[in-house]
Parts: sequence; C-alpha cells; structure tokens
Amino acid sequence: YDYKNLFGTDIVSSTLQVDPLRGLGLLIESKMSDLMGNHKVNLGFFGIADFKSSTIYGEYLYLKKRVDIGVRFDRLTYFPTNGSISQRYVTNTLQTNISYPLSVYSRITASPFITQTRFSDLSDNNAIVIYPDAKRVYVGAKFEFVYDNTTSSGMNMVEGTRAKISFDHYVNTSSSNGNFNRFNIDIRRYQKIHRGIILALRASFGRSSGKSPKSYIFGGMDNWLFNSTGTGGVENPLAIATGRDNTDIMLTKYVTNVRGFKYNAQSGESYFLVNAEFRLPIIKYFYSGSISSAFLRNFQFVAFTDVGAAWYGASPFTGNNSLNKKIITVNPFEVEVNNYRNPFLYGYGLGARTFMFGYYVKADIAWGIQDGIRLNPQFYFTFGYDF
Repeated sequence: YDYKNLFGTDIVSSTLQVDPLRGLGLLIESKMSDLMGNHKVNLGFFGIADFKSSTIYGEYLYLKKRVDIGVRFDRLTYFPTNGSISQRYVTNTLQTNISYPLSVYSRITASPFITQTRFSDLSDNNAIVIYPDAKRVYVGAKFEFVYDNTTSSGMNMVEGTRAKISFDHYVNTSSSNGNFNRFNIDIRRYQKIHRGIILALRASFGRSSGKSPKSYIFGGMDNWLFNSTGTGGVENPLAIATGRDNTDIMLTKYVTNVRGFKYNAQSGESYFLVNAEFRLPIIKYFYSGSISSAFLRNFQFVAFTDVGAAWYGASPFTGNNSLNKKIITVNPFEVEVNNYRNPFLYGYGLGARTFMFGYYVKADIAWGIQDGIRLNPQFYFTFGYDF
C-alpha cells in the first residue's frame, strides 16, 4: 500500500516523563491512523537518563467494528545499581485486547497475554558465572470494566464520574508456586461546587493474591521531579543484593498520590487510598472575560488530603499484619513483638497548577502524619493531570 493513502494522520511527539522506578526520561511516540480512523498504529520509545533502562512498545488497533481489537508488544529494561552490585531486569509482553462498549459511557475489555521476564547479575565476572540468568514465562489475562461520563471545561476541570475495575491472572508456566492474581478498583467523582470550583474525590483499593503475590509500592506522586524513595516500611520490595533475583520489581505497582511521603513509604500486597482535592481556578472564577494567556487561564489553587495504607497479610486493623508485627532475632532466640501502630498514612497540603513550557505543571507542599507524628513538609514539583 502507498503509505500516504493508507495512513492519513501521522503524529510524532516527545514528552518528559518520570518513571518512579527508573527515573527521568524522554518519551517519543508516533501515532498513525487512516483517514477513517479504522486502523491505528502507535509506536513509542522511552529512554532513561542512564542510557541503559528503556521501554519500547508497538501497538495496532482495529476499530472498524463495534468490537475493538488490538495487539501490543512491550519491552521494559531496568538496570539497578548499588555500590558494586549491578543487575539487569527485562520484561517482554505480547498482549491482545478485545474491547466491547456496553454504552456510550462504559466498556469491558479482555486482554490475554504472555509475559517473559529475565534476570541477570552483572556485578562482576564471578557473579555472571555463579548466578546464571533466570527466566520466567507467564501466561494469563486481564479483565477490565471502565465507566466514564465526565465532561471537561478546561485543563484539569472535569465534572462527572469515572470508575475502573480490573482483575489480572498470571500463570507461571514452570511452577504453580509462581502464580498470582491482582484485583484493583478505582472510583473518582468530580463535583461542581460553584462556577469553576470542583471537589475531586477518589477511592482506590487493590489486593494481590495467589501463591506468589506481588507488592504495591505506596507513596509519592506521579511524574515527581527530584523525587526520593523510602524503604517500604517493614519490607523493601525494591532491595537488590548480589545474586538475588528480585524480578518482582518489574511486576510491582506504584500507588499514588500519597502526598507528604516519599515513594515506597509503605509496601504491601494490599492497599487502600482516599484522595480529596478542592480545585479553584482563581483567575477564571473572578474574571469571566476572555483570557489569552494559557498560564493565567489554567491557573488553579488546590487544597488536598490523602489517607491510606499498604500492608502484607491480614487487615491493618488486626494485630496479625506487617504493620503491627515485628520479629526480632537474637541467636538462639526469636521474639515476635506486636506494636499496634496506627496503620494509616495521612497527608494534607496546598498547591498550584497551570500550563507552562508545553506541560501542565503542579507545585505542592504537603505535611505527612505517620503514627500520630507530623513529619517535615515535603515539596513536589510534578507534571500531568488529575490525581
């Protein structure tokens, strides 16, 4: 086929992004579509500042019929280092998406997939010989329900309701001990208070189960420049050590926004999070005329609060969970201590948002409260929309 006849639209864009695991990078995307919008091809490359870690993806979408069909391939690489320790993790995923619209506002999607992971210890020649590469292959499917009746009157000015419910099932082809599931639900309500003032509410819950459940990494904000990372509370899912295969790093999920705290302030196989944000478009609220400046037109003040927790084991309200249980080992004795801490992290603060330098940028200051103690203020400079 002639390229110009087959694809009527070709858009190439580049944007900065911050991967919470791998760091700051540049995302380059190419989006092509035929004139009728029945066929779409999306290609992307995300390169990290270390010139090693990266993401490559390619996607084809067939949208002519009521049922949308797509095929997508993703390759993620990650090179963590810690002193003399150097490792490489690679994940390749081939996925098919079949999406059916239930109404104008809702759809269901089934996505069978196959995922391969690979771990290599590159610390030195001895490590390469002693610790051979470890490979795993997973097959499974993801099921998703999405509801969205929102309308937009400007940048970050949304009214209505959004909800997403998803369930992932992973089967390890080598051993059933590697199987795991993941369930997530995210509900958001954007309520207009007066003129452009919006009260945005969000409730989110997730749980990983099975014989080899994966962690949620709790804390921080999306696209956070100059970020910092904690140790995960009781356990650190991001820890690396010589010869230790921590491929689960590539299968974990980051949970944000938890303002007032670092990335990985807590971790666990379950989490719960509630966000509330009061959004005031200060210029548009007091001035109803035309505003030519994008900076002033999209300027917002916000006040927010975040409450949630991540934990391993039972409910955080019981003593039998990772937040309340600590094991102290002094040979030949081992003691289990229950401290009954407050399991929740609380954060509150103020911020501003606007459009500048081609990005919707956000600046926030937040105070976190952990176990009844108010922490030092945490500053955030991020970009992106919504929570």
